[in-house]
Amino acid sequence: LAGVDSFDGLLSGQRTPPVTAPKVPTVGVEAVKDALVIDVGSSTEHRTGHIPGALWLVRGRLRQADFGARTPTRIVLTSPDGFLAALAYEEAAACWSDADVAILDGGTQSWVASGRALETGLEHHGTPDDVWQLPYDPGDATAARAAMQSYLVWEVALVQQYDRDPLVSFVLA
Repeated sequence: LAGVDSFDGLLSGQRTPPVTAPKVPTVGVEAVKDALVIDVGSSTEHRTGHIPGALWLVRGRLRQADFGARTPTRIVLTSPDGFLAALAYEEAAACWSDADVAILDGGTQSWVASGRALETGLEHHGTPDDVWQLPYDPGDATAARAAMQSYLVWEVALVQQYDRDPLVSFVLA
């Protein structure tokens, strides 16, 4: 880590190393028009509001992206403030070496600041498993209900998993 000469005290919270985004090619909001936009922010942030048509991907799974029949020639990465997108740039540029890859300067916040509208939901997405969805999340009741249903299905199936495991022996009284 640049600027850190020792890790003493990091675990106890005595000091935090500075983290800065690398210098990467950026574009303004007007350049988004004909590009494939990939949002690498959290799925929760993307669901709440994203650039219309943006594809949401987990940063660590960029190599697994499936664009279908499309072969993008211009890709713009974004995240709420652009920081995470800048961190993802190097891998994205390596993944799509035939495309012109850049970062939206200022991220999705700059899109909003320019007066442009956001869309909501996860219509264009990968698997939203990057965050733990609280079953009582007031922000998205539909997602919260789906998360709770998924949890309950898992919990009920747990009994059968224990029955199949020869190393586990529970006696119900």
